[in-house]
Amino acid sequence: MRFLLLIGMFVCWAASNASAEGFYVVVEDDRGNPVSGAVVTYVPKDMTLASPGEDDSIIISQKNLEFQPFTTLAPVGSTISFRNDDTVLHHVFSFSKAMRFDLKLFGQNEPQSVTFEHPGIVTVGCNIHDGMIAHIFLSDAPFAIQTDEDGIALIEGAPASSGQLMVWHPLMRKRDNRLYQTVSISGDMDQVTVSSKFRKGIKRSSDY
Repeated sequence: MRFLLLIGMFVCWAASNASAEGFYVVVEDDRGNPVSGAVVTYVPKDMTLASPGEDDSIIISQKNLEFQPFTTLAPVGSTISFRNDDTVLHHVFSFSKAMRFDLKLFGQNEPQSVTFEHPGIVTVGCNIHDGMIAHIFLSDAPFAIQTDEDGIALIEGAPASSGQLMVWHPLMRKRDNRLYQTVSISGDMDQVTVSSKFRKGIKRSSDY
């Protein structure tokens, strides 16, 4: 019985330590305000890691004459559904290099889907409502996540190593709206804070 108890304690300890691998990234503006919806990717140095598989459950809604969410992170190869939750028709399109598409007028109960096969940034608009805009970040990084409402992204499973951290947001005042930083982490839930200037006034404050 004592032997089984010790095995159980070891399994719990191992599981606890395995789940603790990784680190936190806090994204904030130059005034210390949290930035939600920012994309955070991490590529460890000298490591060959498989990219995440495609995600076919992602939905971008058209509601109240807005795209929701304003920013979307998706693994390369994902199929994204565009759903009209308004009572008016929408015509969704993109001229972006990473993916060009044109979804002609469609209404409620007529979702349209697009498969994104290349990494990059896709800016989406509505041909009927010029004020509608959204951005999709297609990533092939082994670790990729978006910040929550508190500006926090948890990179789970990242081993102790150095590597390149990238933060992207369409309102970031950086070249290509990206900030790169080399980080060294212990793998034991370190915290990395990234601060930058951001443009304001394009979207609701809840989207940044």
